[in-house]
Amino acid sequence: MKTKLIIGVLLLFAALLILPVAAAAADETAPVLPLQVYGTVSYTDGENLPVGTVVTATVDGLTSTYTVKEAGKIGGPGTFGGKFLIKGTTTGSTVSFKIGDKPAEVLGGCTFVSGAVKQIELVIGKEVTVDVSQELKETFK
Repeated sequence: MKTKLIIGVLLLFAALLILPVAAAAADETAPVLPLQVYGTVSYTDGENLPVGTVVTATVDGLTSTYTVKEAGKIGGPGTFGGKFLIKGTTTGSTVSFKIGDKPAEVLGGCTFVSGAVKQIELVIGKEVTVDVSQELKETFK
């Protein structure tokens, strides 16, 4: 009889410890993680954009920027590829890109998905002049 009472008290104690934790976990929503992108950035004729080019992404009213560190590339596919982290709030929202003040075309499009990793290909017309200072070029060598 004493054993049953001890087991019952232990079970009640365990339930009292677990229930508040489970209730708190149910109330919390998962944090929104940035979309991680990598890929290429070039002119329509295939020429790579230079080191120091600033790429801007906008989604859900939030703006993120990335500075090209290797001509024609945005980050890389590996775990430590230095991806472009894009802040957003709503899965499925369209991500728009600019190079300077000119819109860049995303071949195949790009939508925001929290925590996803996507490969993109950005293209912009030759009429856009990218001004990169020598000091900035030296920074990313």
